[in-house]
Amino acid sequence: MSNIKSKVSKTIITAVVLIVITGWTVNTLLANAEEVKERVYTRDFSIKVPVKAEQVTTSELVASKRYLGTFEANREIFLRSQTQGEVKVIRAEEGDRLKRGQLIASVDAENIEFQLIAAKAAYEDAKREVARYENLTDKNAVAKINLEKAILQLANAESNLKLLNKQLSNTRIRAPFDGTLASRTFDLGSVLGQGEPLGLFIDISKLKLAIEVPEEDISDFTLGKSITVHSDIYPEHQYPGVVSMVGDKADDAHKFEVEIKIENSSKAPLKSGMYGWIENINEQSGKAITIPATAMLGATKDAKVFKIVDGKAVTQPILIGKRVGDRLEVKDGLAIGDLIVTNGQVNLTEGTAVSY
Repeated sequence: MSNIKSKVSKTIITAVVLIVITGWTVNTLLANAEEVKERVYTRDFSIKVPVKAEQVTTSELVASKRYLGTFEANREIFLRSQTQGEVKVIRAEEGDRLKRGQLIASVDAENIEFQLIAAKAAYEDAKREVARYENLTDKNAVAKINLEKAILQLANAESNLKLLNKQLSNTRIRAPFDGTLASRTFDLGSVLGQGEPLGLFIDISKLKLAIEVPEEDISDFTLGKSITVHSDIYPEHQYPGVVSMVGDKADDAHKFEVEIKIENSSKAPLKSGMYGWIENINEQSGKAITIPATAMLGATKDAKVFKIVDGKAVTQPILIGKRVGDRLEVKDGLAIGDLIVTNGQVNLTEGTAVSY
């Protein structure tokens, strides 16, 4: 009996302890939940969100964009050997400015010169034969066919002589136009082969600034249009330029290549490969609805703004035109007098009450 009473007592004590622990745990969790609830921010929609706002007006629209590009040589060719043989003479080094026809180098021409001696002799002999047969034919001393054969031999001798003279000329590597020997890939003693690359020859008396223009602006560029070109190397110097090429095919980014030709300057000389830029000012100007660029939400293709209607922010789709400095032209979606949010949109949702 005493054992039974002891077991009952232990059970009651255990149950009481569990009840006490459970009650304490529940109270603790409820207290923590209340504390967390107090710490979590719950927005009060009756409180107005402060923003910056601006009334839509018109302003003078003079579109201006800057395009960065690279200067390219007016003319640029890779020199190639038109003969074969050992380089015997070098007359020009890399970086030398040369006149058209000026000698760059000479290749061994001894074998051709030997052949020329025989060719000249054969040509002179053929001329004498033609003269002799012409005289005899006039006197009816020989058949006319002999004269015809002599004329044919003279033509062959003349052709061979011209061919050898051309080959001799090809042993002298000359500047193809006024320009600069930008690079040279051979040296004295080099043995050249037919068609072998010899170096790069460029003309930078004129330069072309190559830029890329997006399709929405390509109509601003027409052949012959005068544009001033700038270079950061000579920030105070301006280079008068003319649009010399407008591409007919866009690249994958829908941009067209445009070239603007300039005269190089002796006071501020530019080199091929340098950077340059233009600032294209659209001649069309006038009044237009513009908004600060900070007011726009999303991308240009699906632009929106928050318009304030009865003290609340309402999403308004708009159609964007040109960018003018820090302002955007609005072609559709807004009217003069509309009130729009220009700063503070991050705290807004549709219908949020605002103060400004």
